[in-house]
Amino acid sequence: MVVAPLTALLASLVWTYGAISLMEMKFSILEIAVAPVVLGLGIDYSIHLQRAYERAKGDSSSSAEAWAKALMELRVALSLAVTTTVFAFLANSLSPLPPLRTFGATLALGVVSAFLASTVTVGAMHVFVERTMGASRSRGLELGNLAERAAEFQRGKAPMVLLSVAIITAGSVVVAMQGLDTSFELTDFLSEDEMEIMEVRDDLYESYEVNALKSVYILVEPGEGESSFDSEEGLIEALGDLEDSLARMEGAVVTEAPGTNNEWASYDSIYRILADAIEQDPSFGVDNNLEVFGEDLAPSESFVEGDLAMAISSLLQNETVGDQLRGTTWAERAEEHVGLTEDGAAIRYLRIRVDVEAQSSAMVEQISEEMGAEASIVSSDTGGRAYAVGDLMTLSNLLSGLISSIVSSTAISLTVSLLVLATLTRRIGQSLLVILPVGLAGSWVVGSMAVLGINWNVLTIMITALTIGLGIDYSIHVWRRFESNRASGMAIWPAMRDMYAHTGSALLMSAGTTICGFMVLLLSPIPVIRDFGVVSSISVAFSLILALLVLPGLLAAEVRTNGNGT
Repeated sequence: MVVAPLTALLASLVWTYGAISLMEMKFSILEIAVAPVVLGLGIDYSIHLQRAYERAKGDSSSSAEAWAKALMELRVALSLAVTTTVFAFLANSLSPLPPLRTFGATLALGVVSAFLASTVTVGAMHVFVERTMGASRSRGLELGNLAERAAEFQRGKAPMVLLSVAIITAGSVVVAMQGLDTSFELTDFLSEDEMEIMEVRDDLYESYEVNALKSVYILVEPGEGESSFDSEEGLIEALGDLEDSLARMEGAVVTEAPGTNNEWASYDSIYRILADAIEQDPSFGVDNNLEVFGEDLAPSESFVEGDLAMAISSLLQNETVGDQLRGTTWAERAEEHVGLTEDGAAIRYLRIRVDVEAQSSAMVEQISEEMGAEASIVSSDTGGRAYAVGDLMTLSNLLSGLISSIVSSTAISLTVSLLVLATLTRRIGQSLLVILPVGLAGSWVVGSMAVLGINWNVLTIMITALTIGLGIDYSIHVWRRFESNRASGMAIWPAMRDMYAHTGSALLMSAGTTICGFMVLLLSPIPVIRDFGVVSSISVAFSLILALLVLPGLLAAEVRTNGNGT
């Protein structure tokens, strides 16, 4: 009863990863979650089948017949569970992020592999072992009196349970909206207690003023169909306005002149380079009809179109040192931020580098929005097209993509699961009841993450997919057992009592096994993996609680509302 499902499920993992490798799909860190999810779902299938197999052995002539009866008893529940779970995971294929699409496909393949391993391989192993070693007389967990108490509790306390669930759900949503963060850094993968490199990092941070700087680039090109900018004076004015606004931007690294209130942003552009060149050599400005007033570059009275391009061309040929700190020449410094047309008579594109400091995902989003706004202003002022790019902008898009993908894929997964259930059962009302605990479990999980201070990261972002996958299975098994009992002529409460005694005990074993498996991740030295283990365990626990405490009360209320039960 233990070796058979574990052996088969290990085989299913080999099938899953092997198939993905054969299809040449790229693996990412998200695939770390595939193994525990597949094992959790496979254990669920195996335990339900083995419990049904134990019951069928009493009136079967052989182990093969008993396993066949177990499959027949659970065929509807298993088929619904597998189908809805596969479609729920495949909903991730609609994500704009390729790693999430691969993750969804891998999970769907893993579920199919786990189902085949649980139904075919585990059954074959039981048949082979009992033919060679004899039938086992051991029995699984029996709830007995606990099932009776659970049914009586539902009979008298169901309204109170539903009210409590509604209050907890509302509180979870509020807490998650206010306290759930989406920030994560590379250091989240490192343990401050167990890795020597983190001690060195902490010493550096305590001994020096250390900032983690990132650079954002604003790329500027001429308007559509143009090969160069029309007005050099307009270009100088636009770049000057940009320099003034950068110092006021939240997150921009700003330097203050000693003993003064003057501040300027840590950035570089051809505007700043030209101003520095004129301050170092005033004759350079005179020769090119350019002047510097304070820190501002401006055209002189004799400036004409082409003078700016001529000044830039001169800098591009100047091999003397233009940056004492970095040791780069004027030519090297200028060519990083400007490009001229082939004849050197006009400016073809510009690049502005801005140093920023972002300590949280909220700051990343704010900087990204402000840089986008500045790029729009530059586009308008120059008559060209400007774009904000760089690692921080990519990170902002990634975070936005992750969050939007999770929200959309969760909604799509729940909708698809509902449609599949409604199509297969042709009962929209009961399909809604089955889906409801799954959605509630998801809201409870994100609320718990906010309370525990666990943020969204590359691993915990997948928790909604795991909650849907496990929660649907738990709900379907509870619903199908209750429905089967009702179809056999049982009244509401005897049907519920039998469901708790058989399906409830199987779910307790399945969830307990899965939770223990996830809790092993707490032994990892990597913080994000420990967080994933905690959140996954919470997800399984909430899915179990809602399936056993909320769904039965809803099913009983639905039966009484239709006037079909006693």
